[in-house]
Amino acid sequence: AAINARQTLGQWLDEWLLQIKRSRKPRTFTTYESLVRTHCGPLRETKLVAVTVRQIDDLLEHVRTTSSPTTAGNLHRTSRAAFSTAVRRGLVPTNPCRYATVPRVRHVEVVPLELTEVHRILRIAHPERNGARWSVALALGLRQGEALALTWSDLDLDTGTLAVRRHRARHHRQEKGRQRRGQ
Repeated sequence: AAINARQTLGQWLDEWLLQIKRSRKPRTFTTYESLVRTHCGPLRETKLVAVTVRQIDDLLEHVRTTSSPTTAGNLHRTSRAAFSTAVRRGLVPTNPCRYATVPRVRHVEVVPLELTEVHRILRIAHPERNGARWSVALALGLRQGEALALTWSDLDLDTGTLAVRRHRARHHRQEKGRQRRGQ
């Protein structure tokens, strides 16, 4: 491919998303697509070859202040990947994201639940259909996907062990005009 001076960033991002959909896990693709659609709007009409480091810096700073530093960092990684593909295909000479300033993420110490909080969660979860999953997850510190993927073959009653071998990814169905719960 050769440099196309008329192609916009929005057109390229749409094309790039179609390309990577084949090679990414559904959850990863949904994350990339959401970042691009939610935050790249201000630059969509900018010509791909004309996107500057300053514009990327300004976009990341805007996302940092209106959303979070973590979201800005994720957007930076995603847009950097999109531009890297554009460079490899000869659509742009350089990757402006390579030189952009990535907002710092302040790491916060995780505070574990108090024993009374754990007991309360277990009391509430117990009568529910998947209440046992909460007991196992809290006792072993499993992630949601790890707990969801457990099967009876993972449990060895003779040795009293449980093997966490896989995780189950939730496939999100995004409906137009509605956000998923928890956002």
